[in-house]
Amino acid sequence: MIKKILIYFLVLVIDLLLYLYLGFNLINYEDSYDGTNGEFYSLGSMNFTEKITFICLIIWYIINILIVFVIIRRIWKRIKTNIKI
Repeated sequence: MIKKILIYFLVLVIDLLLYLYLGFNLINYEDSYDGTNGEFYSLGSMNFTEKITFICLIIWYIINILIVFVIIRRIWKRIKTNIKI
């Protein structure tokens, strides 16, 4: 049981660290944004590394949302089987 909790905690920490890494990489874009290149947060106003970071951050959001739905579904199944609905 303790091993499972530690694994979940480690996965959560890695998830947060990756999210922070991607977020901090976009800080340079926000600091050096020039309105003549396009709308704020449009791909046209970003250089190549900022585009990759932005796309990876969106993909990371989607992955995290899917993981939350899977966790909620597992909890719901466990509750459903325990109450015998």
